[in-house]
Amino acid sequence: MLPHGCVVVYLCDSILTHTPGAILSEGLSRLPEHVVRRIERIRNHDDAIRSCFGELLCRIGISESIGIPWDRIPFRAGTHGKPLYDGDEHLWFSVTHSGHWVGCAVARSPVGLDIERIRSLRSALPRRVLSPSEYEYFAGFPEKHQPLIFIRQWCLKESLLKAKGTGFATRWRAVSIRLDNDPPLVESPLLPFPIQFRELDTEPDYRCALCIFGTLNTIRISRISPEKLYRKLKLMKPSHTS
Repeated sequence: MLPHGCVVVYLCDSILTHTPGAILSEGLSRLPEHVVRRIERIRNHDDAIRSCFGELLCRIGISESIGIPWDRIPFRAGTHGKPLYDGDEHLWFSVTHSGHWVGCAVARSPVGLDIERIRSLRSALPRRVLSPSEYEYFAGFPEKHQPLIFIRQWCLKESLLKAKGTGFATRWRAVSIRLDNDPPLVESPLLPFPIQFRELDTEPDYRCALCIFGTLNTIRISRISPEKLYRKLKLMKPSHTS
């Protein structure tokens, strides 16, 4: 069972290069009909795979963390549309995907997980989303290093906003995080409880950040290949519930 102060993180990579149709079909057969319909409306095939894997990982993560059957996990929509666990226990989860990575974090206090692929920058983006102190830190690096610095800042900010459950509903420049500390620290907004960050290893061209509100004692990371996920799916009965 999942103790307080522990975060369980599931990371699945190579989902776009090692995901034959059989794995996707098997995954869709394990999801409720309303979720399958939503995934099937996604026009981009890669985005549909990411969405399907995200739905599967959050169910597997919650099921394995607290011992509830994966097809009986209750969900509800939060104020800003974020899916929330709706059971008797205090439990939070966060799903993320980028490129060929999908991840899910589960904890007993608000948690946010974000993974991003490092890519070239649009020149106006840093000024739009970084606080003044963050932009000063970003601009102090040579141009060739700035995409990496910016994605670190973006990942950490988004993990915090996911933990808050507000996402893009929050003004990004109002959130300020210091990277010149290990682990990073929040400058603003000041909240009446501890906020802790961890940056997780993925690949050199990706960054992954975890944020939890409250005590963080342990992170359990489980790396799952598409093939291992497929074996897990074979042990789960099909859903097809509404």
